[in-house]
Amino acid sequence: TLIQCVLPNYPVKYHIDHSHLFRIPDVYEEFVEAIRKLDLDYEKRIVCYDSGDMRVASRVFWGLRAAGFDEVQVLVGGLHSAGELGLEIEEGPPSEIVSTTSPFLPFNYTTVLSYSELIRKDSFFQQVIHVNGIAIRLDDANGLREPSEIKNDFEKLGISYRPGSALIIHGRDSALCGMMIRYLGEKAISVVFESSTKGFTISKERSSTIDSGYFSASETAFFDADTPHSGNLS
Repeated sequence: TLIQCVLPNYPVKYHIDHSHLFRIPDVYEEFVEAIRKLDLDYEKRIVCYDSGDMRVASRVFWGLRAAGFDEVQVLVGGLHSAGELGLEIEEGPPSEIVSTTSPFLPFNYTTVLSYSELIRKDSFFQQVIHVNGIAIRLDDANGLREPSEIKNDFEKLGISYRPGSALIIHGRDSALCGMMIRYLGEKAISVVFESSTKGFTISKERSSTIDSGYFSASETAFFDADTPHSGNLS
């Protein structure tokens, strides 16, 4: 199943053939409800993509993980990389993804937290990381980079965490950062969904903070935060 992930008012001019459009709400409660209404097959692989920076697709990745889907991947480079993969590009938006009238899927609220839930906490047993931007490349001319290389980039940016510890990641790029850290081998990760334009800062004693930057992907591969690979969508 191929899902094109966009924000509510994003103008969709092109899509990858055979994909379905999912406009994700920018409000946590509405996002959770939309995920829980998706009529998807747990047995099929799901590939999410967006315009290319993975910021929107990574939100859907975590939403589907919270709903119990294990076979979820993200297309590195998104729509811009589709041609290099030999995928057919069509004009206009694809058909809307099928949703039910009422929420029926489960949802793990510890995997994807709301902003309000985070600020209600008086203390944390998890390490908290604040990320408003990611200036790290996931790939290079040879494809996806090795986890050790990406981890070195994290350290250079001052994003540090204790290996094996539980993590809460918040900020504008929490979902994208969480996927990267999962790729580095960490499993106990919670991400906080905030508005795409808002950030949140807590005391520096509990939060490792990076305030600016961007994410860029140049080559093509699928990224599932566990075992990345290249190939077709069949």
